[in-house]
Amino acid sequence: MQLGKFTLKSSNGASDVIMNNVSLTSYSGINAGSVSNETTISVGALNAVYQDWGPINLSLSFDGLDSISLANLQDKQAELSAANAPEIAGQLMVAETMKVLPQLLKNFKFDINELAIATPNGKLTSNLSFSLDDLSNLPPNPLVMLSAIKMDAGIDADKNVLRDFIGSSIEAQTGAKA
Repeated sequence: MQLGKFTLKSSNGASDVIMNNVSLTSYSGINAGSVSNETTISVGALNAVYQDWGPINLSLSFDGLDSISLANLQDKQAELSAANAPEIAGQLMVAETMKVLPQLLKNFKFDINELAIATPNGKLTSNLSFSLDDLSNLPPNPLVMLSAIKMDAGIDADKNVLRDFIGSSIEAQTGAKA
């Protein structure tokens, strides 16, 4: 999908956000019982808060979502929704999700392959890889499952971009200019 120009109008008098040359591509599929997706978003130019940014590129993907577990989870959601009030169905679905999560995410991997932003003060590039160790021996408890997370990230930014980010963070936390 491509858009020549996309404008988010401000309702409170702040500046509009204007994006030019917006592109979105996404491919999904199932291979050997594994659901995967690759998505790329590009913005040629962006004007926000009276500053020009861009180009901006984001490429992300996931792989290893177990298709059988996902289909079973969707069937269970339909079954619970048909037989229960929405709030009860929601609570029961959380329990069902926790049961199937180890198999659903057994080989799951999520990547931000590229995040590249040209800012008014320089360039920033980043990547991230997120995967899970074997969940099959862990109890179905979200807090315990957090111990299975493996993550690797990288960031490269021009000096002025980091200075602005750190200064903004300090100002937001203390109210004092950095």
